[in-house]
Amino acid sequence: MADFGETQTLEYLAGLKERMQLLADRPDIGRGFLHTRTEKQYLFFRYESHVIYYRKRKSDIFIVRILHSKMLPEKHL
Repeated sequence: MADFGETQTLEYLAGLKERMQLLADRPDIGRGFLHTRTEKQYLFFRYESHVIYYRKRKSDIFIVRILHSKMLPEKHL
């Protein structure tokens, strides 16, 4: 986000926060991802240039990591 101005950065972060709230409200809208090395199951949801990886729990979700879309989840989860 170094190329973003302050206003654009704040708007992007607000959008990211909105998507995370959407996932908390409707966790099943994410797609499944099986980590090939650890065999752990995650859900993911794209937001512009980033991907939110999370896991469902009984009453909420746990955001595992937010990666840039160019980053490989096998290396960073």
